Amino acid sequence: MILFNAIINFIESLLLVWLIADFFGFKESKNKFIFITTLIDFLILEISQFANYYGIFLSFIIMIVIIISIYIFTKSVTFKHVYIILIQNALLMIYIVISVYICDLFTFKDTYIIECILCKILQLFGNIILLKYKDKLALTLEITKWKVVIVFEVILLILLYSMFYRTLFSNNSAFFFELNEILLLILCIMFMYIVNLINEEHREKMQLIKDKQQEEFQRQKYYAINNVKNEIEALDHRLFYTVFKIEEYLKKQDYESIDKIIDYYKNQVLKHKLVIDTGNHVFDTLYSVKINEMVMTGIDISNIVLINKNQFYDDLGLINFIQRTLDFFRECKYLKIDISEENGFVLFKLIYRDGIVNLDELKMFLDENPWLPVMYNLDDCQIRGIRISFKMEQDDD
Repeated sequence: MILFNAIINFIESLLLVWLIADFFGFKESKNKFIFITTLIDFLILEISQFANYYGIFLSFIIMIVIIISIYIFTKSVTFKHVYIILIQNALLMIYIVISVYICDLFTFKDTYIIECILCKILQLFGNIILLKYKDKLALTLEITKWKVVIVFEVILLILLYSMFYRTLFSNNSAFFFELNEILLLILCIMFMYIVNLINEEHREKMQLIKDKQQEEFQRQKYYAINNVKNEIEALDHRLFYTVFKIEEYLKKQDYESIDKIIDYYKNQVLKHKLVIDTGNHVFDTLYSVKINEMVMTGIDISNIVLINKNQFYDDLGLINFIQRTLDFFRECKYLKIDISEENGFVLFKLIYRDGIVNLDELKMFLDENPWLPVMYNLDDCQIRGIRISFKMEQDDD
């Protein structure tokens, strides 16, 4: 039996260390790491067996040895190392309980031997499964910031061990009940703290998204300013040409041609002055740029925007949705746009004439739009127009 226990202890140590080495892809000194760490763990298990001690602290000693060994061989210990070691030891407890329960269902001559062999088989298959899905278990959290999760897991392990110990050895002493109650209370407090950490992470993430949106807004703003600059240069060139033509017609006393030139440029100025002001600065800027781009291509646009000031409209996702929707009407000669609010919904109505709109592609875009769920009606759109509506998020401010 002494030899059997030694073999079981060696296999357990080897499986523990082998999983760590393969899970984290040790390249340098892998065999050396496995050999030395397995040997140390094996000696610790043998000494504990000789002293007849199988308490929870034995598991912690084994984990500490593995962590120290990782640091010696890799010069670093991260959150993912500690996390996998904790999971590994929690699973080992579960393997032991499963083995005991299975053996209790059947009558074996040497129950202890069967339990040990079955436990090691479960540990082997558990390692194989962990290695198969190691990419999904890989973590990138910082150990300094998320050490509370490690403490949480350690306390959870103690609680599990206490419950398993009481189950396996039928120990119903008051000590274990009180210990479990205290540990559960600590876990509840730590859980609330962890939720707060996650909330802070989410807040930072949302701030990062806002910063990126602001960056995009600045880029679009620069793009708009650049367009204005180009327009001014083009206008300067056209103005010089217009003055030259007017001067030429004056010499010929061709006043009718002069009137035509003046009327033409009056209309151009009115067309290119489609700038809205709803108080939603990002929306106003980018929407105006888009409308003026379409006007420059020769589309006659009638534009009515009746919306209130709300940060909902400054979301780049919404603006991008509107811009991409308008792109489907680039081939039209006339386009009437009506954006309004009604009972918490944004109504986006488009009426087009003298043009071709690919309604199948538009329908596909609206159905697969990832930004927000929309409701639309494309029936009889040539007469009644295309009607799109979506839920407006209320501004908390």
